[in-house]
Amino acid sequence: TGFLIDVDFSDESSGVDAATVEIENDGAVGGVFQQAGTLSTTFTPGTNLAPLFSSVSGSGATVTVADSTPFPPQFNDLTVRVSDLAGNQSADESVTFNVTADPDKVIVVNSSGAAGSAGNPVVIGLANADLVSGVQFDLTFDAAVIASVDAVTATDRAASFSSASFNQIMPGQVRVLLFDLGGDMLSAGQGAVLTISVTVDAGAPSGAATLTLESILLSDDGGATSSLSMATGTFTVP
Repeated sequence: TGFLIDVDFSDESSGVDAATVEIENDGAVGGVFQQAGTLSTTFTPGTNLAPLFSSVSGSGATVTVADSTPFPPQFNDLTVRVSDLAGNQSADESVTFNVTADPDKVIVVNSSGAAGSAGNPVVIGLANADLVSGVQFDLTFDAAVIASVDAVTATDRAASFSSASFNQIMPGQVRVLLFDLGGDMLSAGQGAVLTISVTVDAGAPSGAATLTLESILLSDDGGATSSLSMATGTFTVP
């Protein structure tokens, strides 16, 4: 959920209370898939990440990043330097830390559509640390809000996959399956993989209804499956 970097200054008479701390990333940072359906800001190597951390005070500093998720799951290298009020700059110091991969997860993006409208997209995202050959889940929704699921399309990260299908299990629940007949794989990463097109009931009440992904299964490159935790999002009728 975060981490600390302790910065100590050797010359406390040069205005260290207003010192400038620069923290540069040696590798790319960011690109986290969010429930809004977008990727978080990506910082190119060499960007000053100090604004992500707390301000400097006193004769030294403990700078804290509030959330470690912008950093990729690997060993990350940062370069730290300090400048005083006169502009004198310290030598560069490096720090290395390891971010362990979060469990794989499927995300249902918060969506919306007017009552009686068709072709409303519900985007499904995937964050995976290893190769994935297939995804299966049940989408459960309020049948008084979403009248029907009309199509499922492989998209973005899974655009090369040959098959995206669904079948209705009962009113308000469909089973969705994504795979590639040619054996294509999703490499480790984050982003959208499916778009589910839905029609909103003409009598749907205004407000937010829950979208739930249940019985989520991922298949790896060897065909073995693993189950993931339930995921929820919202579908809002204005």
